[in-house]
Amino acid sequence: MPVADQMNFEQHFLTEDFEVLNDQLNTIQQANLTVIQESLAGNMLAAEEAAQEIFKSLKLVQALNHKKVERDQNAAHEAAARKAWF
Repeated sequence: MPVADQMNFEQHFLTEDFEVLNDQLNTIQQANLTVIQESLAGNMLAAEEAAQEIFKSLKLVQALNHKKVERDQNAAHEAAARKAWF
């Protein structure tokens, strides 16, 4: 992974969550391929099931991002409180 891409991940996700994030992104990628393959084969039920996997993984990725945002906001608040205290 190029350094610029890794820095982008660090801006939006916690380092401690990178393994889970990577797993979910892999799930999304594989499910996307499944949606395409099954759609072309005319198997719409399997394509829809794969699309549901994409949605579930996306929701988890969103939760990981929210976790980072919350932690950053809490850290900023704590820093401001310390600065005001001293």
